[in-house]
Amino acid sequence: MSKRKPPGLKLRGETWHIDKVYRGVRIRGSCETSSLEIAIEVLEIEEEKIRRIQLHGVRTHHTFREAATYYLKTKKKRSLATDAWHFELVEPFIGNLVLEDIHDATLRPFIEYRYASQVKPKSINATLELVRHLLNLAASKWRDAAGQTWLLQAPMISMEEIGDTSAKPYPLSWKEQSSLFSLLGKDLAEACEFKVNTGLRDEEVCQLKWAWEHEVVGYGISIFIIPGGMVKNAEDRLVILNQVAKSIVDQRRGNNSDWVFPSPRTGKPRYNLNNSCWQRSWRRAGLPVSGQWTRGVHNLKHTFGRRLRAAGVVFEDRQVLRGHTNGSITTHYSGPEILNLIEAANKVCQMRPEAVLRRVV
Repeated sequence: MSKRKPPGLKLRGETWHIDKVYRGVRIRGSCETSSLEIAIEVLEIEEEKIRRIQLHGVRTHHTFREAATYYLKTKKKRSLATDAWHFELVEPFIGNLVLEDIHDATLRPFIEYRYASQVKPKSINATLELVRHLLNLAASKWRDAAGQTWLLQAPMISMEEIGDTSAKPYPLSWKEQSSLFSLLGKDLAEACEFKVNTGLRDEEVCQLKWAWEHEVVGYGISIFIIPGGMVKNAEDRLVILNQVAKSIVDQRRGNNSDWVFPSPRTGKPRYNLNNSCWQRSWRRAGLPVSGQWTRGVHNLKHTFGRRLRAAGVVFEDRQVLRGHTNGSITTHYSGPEILNLIEAANKVCQMRPEAVLRRVV
């Protein structure tokens, strides 16, 4: 059954408008809809605003930065470090905005920035979903000293369309890698060379912390263990350092940062490696920029996996080195087993003859 039109709503053309005095306060304005049910909801929201202000006083405004800080202080979950990373991504765009001003339009500059960095819609949606979750908490759970929620009503945050994800990875040949890396800046080149020698994902390299390095007692070697909250499969990840990766880590010791590969500009974690410099260098190196091949930094992870296979590394060791494991494995490896994995990882340090087969389009 459709709702009866309450006093104060008037249809002008095809749009409903409000003109009503409620609790001594006049409400006027367009509902921007031709639907009576939606117009009634808009009127009820406006009336509720007036009622709450008269009962509890003016609502305290909170910025996104305040809300994100409160979230990280009060939330308890394994992936909190990942949430903090997403907040750092979006904070330059909406950090100073009060929660009432956060909606699709004010989030658009962030979305366009991420697209310009060649980030896929799925990754952008991960940040948007966290922002939406925070706003829902502010409108339903978090309350100020007067008992009012931080936000009267959470906006509907739209997600980006995923679209076609059929582009195939493009593992690099040694010649292509040499050409590409020679065009990158020194800092980015080191991070990418570390990635192609460890098989880490983009965010795992950017977030890699010195605190995650562990000595293998009695063997004079070290490994990194990335907490499960930072890993795609939510399991702690063992990071084996071959000769090249170890050399890069040793060169970066004492960089006065909590992170191994911080942004040289800010000293904080990088947003990503797949930035404009990478994209520009990819094109200048003559690598494919359209068609069936993807051109992101994730290709380095696929390059690592292909080289392990070409070098004859057994499947079980490849799974561990690429982080494709089931169950917590970081506490089950002995020193000799770690040495065996290092030996396997070292097989991708040297250039080998290779035949790369790709379909002609």
